[in-house]
Amino acid sequence: MKVDTKIFQRFYPEGVLETATAESLSAQAISFFLGRSEVVVSNGPAIKLDKILRVRHKGGITNIARQNKHYRETGMIEEFAYLFEVDSEETYTGHGMLSFNSTSAHPIFKNKPYAGATFTTEDFRRRHLGIRRLRVLNALSQALYGLPLHSDYNLCRTFARGAWRKLVERGEARQFQENKKERYVFIVS
Repeated sequence: MKVDTKIFQRFYPEGVLETATAESLSAQAISFFLGRSEVVVSNGPAIKLDKILRVRHKGGITNIARQNKHYRETGMIEEFAYLFEVDSEETYTGHGMLSFNSTSAHPIFKNKPYAGATFTTEDFRRRHLGIRRLRVLNALSQALYGLPLHSDYNLCRTFARGAWRKLVERGEARQFQENKKERYVFIVS
C-alpha cells in the first residue's frame, strides 16, 4: 500500500516524510528492523528492506520499515511499520511499531490500526519523544489506511499510558472502554 505524503504532512506538519533506501540506513537500524521482523514472522522470510521511509523532524530522524505478514492458516493479513529513531547525532533514542490487521472482522481489530509498541531509551525520557512517536504513527496510519491510530488493546506499559493521557489532555486523543479495557484513539479533525 502506498503512503499518501500529503495526508502524512497534514497530520504531522512538524516533519517531512521521504522515501529512503536500505543503503541509507545505519547498521544499527538495519539490525533493529531485521530483528523486529523476525519476531513477528512465522513460516516466511524476514522483512525485505525495500519499503523504507524516513521522517526528518526537529532534533532527529525516524526511519520506518514496512512489512506484511500473511497467515496461511486463517488467510488474514497483518501489516507492520517499524520505527527506529535517532537524534541529530545519530544516537538511538527509541522505537515504535504500527500494526494493522486489515482483514480481521473482530471488533478489537476491525478498522483499528494500533501502536503495537513504543519505547524511549532511558537517557531520552521526559523529552516528549513518546508523544512525538505516537503522532508520527498516527500520521502514518492516516496516510496508509485513512484511519486514526488506536492504543494497543492490552495497554499495559505505564510509559505508553502516560503519553496517551497527555494527548487526551491536549485534545488530540480520547479515551474509551472496549471489553472493560482502557483504550485510546486519536481524534480526527
